[in-house]
Amino acid sequence: MVTTTGNSPKHYSDALHSLVIGDAPDGEEAIALLTDEYGKFVVDEGPLHDYKDEYPFSSSDHYFGGILRLICAFHNSYGGVIIFGVHDKTRLGGKNRVLIDSEKINRKLRENLCRPLEISTSRVETAGGPVDLLIVPPRWTMIPPIYTMKDVGDYKKGKIYLRRGAEVLTATGGDLSFLYGHRASAFGEQETVDLSVPSSLPPSPATIEEFVGRFTVVERIIAWITASRDPRLFLWGQGGSGKSTIAYECATLLADSGGTLKNKNGNKLDRVLYISGKATYLDPTTGKIQNTASRDFDNAEDIYRTILALSNWTEPEKLETYTKDELLDALAELFELEAQLIVIDDVDTLTTSKKDAGMEELFVTLTRARSGTKVLYTQRGFPSFAPNASVEVPGLTDGEFQQFLALCCTKFKVPPPGADDANSIKMGSERRPLAIETMVGMRRLTATYTDALRRWKENSSEARQYLFNREYQQLNTDDRGRHLLATLAIFNAPQSAETLRSILQFSPEQLEDAIAETRDMFLTVTSSDGIKGDLFSIGPATRLFIEENSKQLDRYSSIEARVQHFKDASKHTPASFIPLIDRAARNLRTGNINDAISLLSRRDLPSAFKEHPEVQALLGESYAMLTPPNVTDARKCFESAFSLGHRRYQMYLAWLELEKTNRTEFKNGIEVCMKVVGSTGFDAKTKASFLRRLAKYQSMLANETELASPQESVRLRQDSVINNLKAYILARLGKDVYIHDYKERVDLSITIALRRCLRVDDIDGFFDLFESLLSVDQVIDEFGPVLIERVKEVLTREIANKRALSARLARLNGKIGQAAGVVFSKEASRTFSGEIKSLQNSISEAAKS
Repeated sequence: MVTTTGNSPKHYSDALHSLVIGDAPDGEEAIALLTDEYGKFVVDEGPLHDYKDEYPFSSSDHYFGGILRLICAFHNSYGGVIIFGVHDKTRLGGKNRVLIDSEKINRKLRENLCRPLEISTSRVETAGGPVDLLIVPPRWTMIPPIYTMKDVGDYKKGKIYLRRGAEVLTATGGDLSFLYGHRASAFGEQETVDLSVPSSLPPSPATIEEFVGRFTVVERIIAWITASRDPRLFLWGQGGSGKSTIAYECATLLADSGGTLKNKNGNKLDRVLYISGKATYLDPTTGKIQNTASRDFDNAEDIYRTILALSNWTEPEKLETYTKDELLDALAELFELEAQLIVIDDVDTLTTSKKDAGMEELFVTLTRARSGTKVLYTQRGFPSFAPNASVEVPGLTDGEFQQFLALCCTKFKVPPPGADDANSIKMGSERRPLAIETMVGMRRLTATYTDALRRWKENSSEARQYLFNREYQQLNTDDRGRHLLATLAIFNAPQSAETLRSILQFSPEQLEDAIAETRDMFLTVTSSDGIKGDLFSIGPATRLFIEENSKQLDRYSSIEARVQHFKDASKHTPASFIPLIDRAARNLRTGNINDAISLLSRRDLPSAFKEHPEVQALLGESYAMLTPPNVTDARKCFESAFSLGHRRYQMYLAWLELEKTNRTEFKNGIEVCMKVVGSTGFDAKTKASFLRRLAKYQSMLANETELASPQESVRLRQDSVINNLKAYILARLGKDVYIHDYKERVDLSITIALRRCLRVDDIDGFFDLFESLLSVDQVIDEFGPVLIERVKEVLTREIANKRALSARLARLNGKIGQAAGVVFSKEASRTFSGEIKSLQNSISEAAKS
């Protein structure tokens, strides 16, 4: 509708625009233009207004989430007015029954939105009844879009919405210029304002014209430009992740609409530059590496000259005569005069070639300049020297992947893939835009996506070389990082650090260094809920590259054999290995130890034989039987056999004997026993046997350390008693013929440990040990009598604090009650509890007398 103000007719959109930008005192004029003489709203919803029947009762349900979504969409577009109280069918006002509290709604916005947004409210009377206006201001130029930080109802956090006509849409990468661009002249009769900034931008590096989103990365870059004092930012990520495209889009945004933008120094942006060191590019239509037609720099001086040349500092011929120092002096003068944004793309083409990129000299020059000029670098590797000034470019999200895939299909004029093929592309590309482009591009050359994916796997080594080779060649020359990647490629499944250490035979520090070296560019790290910690793997595209490039490594065949043995759950010995193993075993039995070692370690034997767990075990036993034993090689072989799944009893006895001979049975013997006890693949009898040995070592070590470390001695003695008890339970479970010996060992260890506590008046230690025995999850009624006898011995000691003793007895009684039916049968539990109560009565009688 139109009304007349003076001689000029006014449209409802002008009135709404005036309201949202704060030029109108209230909403009466806008409402009058939206309604007829009966108060009926006769104008359909549009880009600046929306009707709702009622304001939400709840501030956490799906309806309220829809209101938040609408507020964000209006703010990210042109601002807007939500009119509450309009009946859906009659289109008359007066329906809203909820009083809108502007203070409350603004508080909710502060709690839910990513940045502050202040809205206002107004009530307007109409002929049909009152309506409540919620007035959303527009987002101004170059301010990042707003979104919710929490899920509200079914509306998910992080989604960016905008208003198109009467619709609320989810923003896509193609909306980037709209989301950040100019707003003032969208409605009304304002003159068009030119907010562009002088720039020097090459053609876009992107194959797909429409930008597909990492909005959070763009937001981080814009925030750095406007609010950070740091003069440089590193945009880093894996090859083909879209770093150059994102940097280019940000540069274009600022070139088109950055005229009002001010940096932290308070200066407006004077110029936007984009220079690139990219020497090659991957043609996604062929999957081949091509040389770039032009390259802006090949060293630090080239970077400096290019910046000065594009800033029209002086004639190019004169710049060619400048020395490095003269170039830096000229840049210092330039940055005093102009505030620039300079994108230096693919700077690591220099750093990975061991060339100076001039980053530190430029950094010093920028920090001294008053203009606030900033440099945005793109590179593949994580900038460890500037971790706080870096932003990682992640792979595409699921939604972004679907959008980008559709755009690729349109670009290359190929049919969209089915669900299975789309999922294969997503997994095979690791969601890297360049890999997706190449896989879809290959569909142009094939009849089906199945053929295209096969072609990617078999005939796209150049594409993978482009994505990975630069980083692979930069790995340390000790090859530990490459060996780690080869291991993960052979496994083709996530692995724990413990497994990787076993296969590679690395020390913990060596594995940690290898993981740190490869983590950012190659590894996928997932958290595990178990006790093994993080799990490490590589993606499908990475795996294809590693398979192509690791077979020349010196340890590859050995690693491949060890992984294969590890993956073989049954650990059967191949028939072809048996004659050699039997011959070596005979040599060992007859005392020809050196012959056994020579036979098993021959150079001409294949890795599959040398790395077999049976061979490693036998070789370890041979080294252990030498006089004197070869302790280092024996341990290495034993560790290798264990990590590969060897579970035969004899080897672990030989290992313990080695540690005893070497006088390291306490420390290393305990570790060997714990390997057996804590690993799968051993039967109950074997575990019982090694638990009993573990208990013995712990008891011996407790006696040895009693004076030097009394607290550690107490812990070891308690662990020894518990392990003896666990050994008995396992022997009972395995129906061991020596079960009587196991029981006697438990009776004896309990008696010795508890009497030792009483002898030194350690009442707390006495009861702590008692209570720890109740932690087992098997019924042990047979030990009730010995425990009762030991607890009665408390009364034979002179105890100073009778009240404390009575309290500990009461606590023990409670623990026994909790253990009824688990550790003791209910009958045994009642007997034990009765004995404790009798002791408590005796203590009370003694206290009275």
